[in-house]
Amino acid sequence: MVVAEAGKVLENFSGSVEGRILEKPHGVGGFGYDPLFVPRGEAGSFAELGPQVKNGLSHRGRAMEEVMEWLNRRKGGPLGSPL
Repeated sequence: MVVAEAGKVLENFSGSVEGRILEKPHGVGGFGYDPLFVPRGEAGSFAELGPQVKNGLSHRGRAMEEVMEWLNRRKGGPLGSPL
């Protein structure tokens, strides 16, 4: 993820999640590779875990956590303060 302002990149963020790829899809939720990917420590694929669990474990969710922490540090306080 990238935070930009007025066309200028302020910071880049990334997240990752480890797990295993299944040979056959499991579950009907999610999109893309969700039915084929089981995150480490979980018994079901992202498609089976549901959106709330998936978002907490996914690379996008982890990158967003980093964005939120950066914004809090940059603003010197709670979110919602002006940049």
